[in-house]
Amino acid sequence: MARKKISEYTAKRILTASLGLPYQGTSFSSHDDKKALAALDKNQTYVVKVDEGVKKRMKQGLVLLDVSAEHVEKAAKELFAKGYQHVIIEPFLKHASESEHYISLERTREGMQLLYSNKGGIDIEDNSDSIKQVLITEKTALGATALQIGVPEKFLKQLLDSFTTYHFSFLEINPLVIQEDTISL
Repeated sequence: MARKKISEYTAKRILTASLGLPYQGTSFSSHDDKKALAALDKNQTYVVKVDEGVKKRMKQGLVLLDVSAEHVEKAAKELFAKGYQHVIIEPFLKHASESEHYISLERTREGMQLLYSNKGGIDIEDNSDSIKQVLITEKTALGATALQIGVPEKFLKQLLDSFTTYHFSFLEINPLVIQEDTISL
């Protein structure tokens, strides 16, 4: 079956709604009016990043962190000047690098292939030895799997349900930020 790519913004809106998580990001393109920018909280800082499926965006300078609300438009224009048309603007979430995890799901004939690492973020390729691989089938005990990979069972079950309900064939979340009882995509 053919796959159709969707933007990160679209995927996050689907997933956060399905998982019951808050999402305050907005999509902004080079031809949009500035209404979305006017609605930004002036007391908040933001992440501005290209939303066009580019690998290693951070290492290529396509993710701008801790941008004040008054400089978001300038940051977006910097990315548009590099030839990109779409960006995501999200509230900047301060967190320790140790709270960054990596998770991906891929639909296979055998079941859902889950990859997980507690060393997510921009250097995931350098930490490939930390990636755990689990094949999830109808017979898989989700509680044991959640414990094995270090995520709450409820989150794993909801993520798998969303993956199935919305007919995803591949999903990657990097970083998946886990801070105490809070999960952020």
